[in-house]
Amino acid sequence: MYFKWQVARSLSEIALDLQALRTHFNSRTLNFNGSEVDPDVQRYLVAGLNSSFSDYPMPGLFQSRPQTPFDLELDAVLNYLESQTEMEQ
Repeated sequence: MYFKWQVARSLSEIALDLQALRTHFNSRTLNFNGSEVDPDVQRYLVAGLNSSFSDYPMPGLFQSRPQTPFDLELDAVLNYLESQTEMEQ
């Protein structure tokens, strides 16, 4: 879980940096207003910023691992980040 969270944290920081470049305003909160973003991608990035790996329980001996926002396929997140690098005209 730690490594999935760490990747999410890094990608969320990149999303914040891209947002700052686009808006010329530094913020520690992601703003998705005005853009159509997959809700799963939003949950992934917000969880990467606002949670810790310790917030998600580890599976027990006879329990399966619970679903977390970090189980999302990274292609969707990377596509969103790539779209944020494109220049608006």
